[in-house]
Amino acid sequence: MTSGASGAAGMTAAERSLRRAVMWVAILNLAYAVVEFSMSRLIGSVSLAADSIDFVEDGLLNILIFFAVAWTLHRRARIGHALALIILLPAAATLVPACWP
Repeated sequence: MTSGASGAAGMTAAERSLRRAVMWVAILNLAYAVVEFSMSRLIGSVSLAADSIDFVEDGLLNILIFFAVAWTLHRRARIGHALALIILLPAAATLVPACWP
């Protein structure tokens, strides 16, 4: 991967291919999250609802990676903070119903 690439125009074929694959993974994760959450509501399963939150997290992380591939190395290094915040979302989403039933 090139260190000076600052946008889609400066990407290699491998980086464009990686972005395409990552976006498909993100779309599939988010789509399955909707399906799983819908089924959890239908059958009243808290476990499926929690798992659907994990699929949303995975989808968001993949979208962030999709954009980060086109960024410079300096900006990619800073993306770690956003990744950490996204990883904390499922924990927060689980704590809210546990603390306020």
